[in-house]
Amino acid sequence: MTLQLHNIFQQGTILKQKVLPYMEKPLNGTVKAISKSALNTAIKFQSIANTALAKAGINLQTQKIKTIKQPAQHIIETKPLPLIFRPEEYTRKEINKKIWDFEYQIKKMPKEQRIAKDDYSPLDYNKLYTIDEYIHSNKGYTDNICDCIAAVLYNNDDAYMLHLCPGKHKKKAQISHMQQKMAEFVNNLQKDGKECKAFLFGGHIKESEKLHQNILEVLNTKGIQPDEVLYTVPEMDAPHRLYYDLNEGIIPDNYAHFDLDDLSQCFKTVNIH
Repeated sequence: MTLQLHNIFQQGTILKQKVLPYMEKPLNGTVKAISKSALNTAIKFQSIANTALAKAGINLQTQKIKTIKQPAQHIIETKPLPLIFRPEEYTRKEINKKIWDFEYQIKKMPKEQRIAKDDYSPLDYNKLYTIDEYIHSNKGYTDNICDCIAAVLYNNDDAYMLHLCPGKHKKKAQISHMQQKMAEFVNNLQKDGKECKAFLFGGHIKESEKLHQNILEVLNTKGIQPDEVLYTVPEMDAPHRLYYDLNEGIIPDNYAHFDLDDLSQCFKTVNIH
């Protein structure tokens, strides 16, 4: 309580310092009245604080209030997951084999590591493409990303994958639920001073922009600047796919791209930090 009243006293001091220079200048009637009111408010702040503590024999004018400084928490930095592309030196036959082998491995992944509309991934379709159908694993895969936005939230040891549909996040309650649960995932990843990073992928201009903003509200609040590959170019429109592995990196579209420049031909926004 003493510290709170000291803060009130300090607020009054700061306000007086700001107002007094204006009181010494020629002012019109309205401005002078406002300045005088502000000065009276500052004096009132100090008076309230002094009166409240006078009974306790404390003089804020002379007493120094000790504040406890919390030690700075050491942040455990997270290594960014690299984007993995198709090797340019591969022949058509070699790249086809790599893609087929990769897709075969996807089918063998446990259902807990897939958000996919196929015979290998039995899902609750009411929850599908909402925050309530997510992957919590060191690796994961999702497909059929059209106007949806896929998000990978991760630190060095743990990760979540989300596949969010803008059509299922329009109502205020739906948006609020999504943001609250996403914030919980980020909090889990930031425990013990660990850094959380994010990667966003997919979406369409107009249909997905509001969802994107709602996602950014959470990430910005948590101090996270995500890497982004967003908004399919209309002439390149096709369902997208995304795979991540904390030990390897992120593979967009099952090795369909050569490099960032090639990726930029398919998406309007490519921001990799």
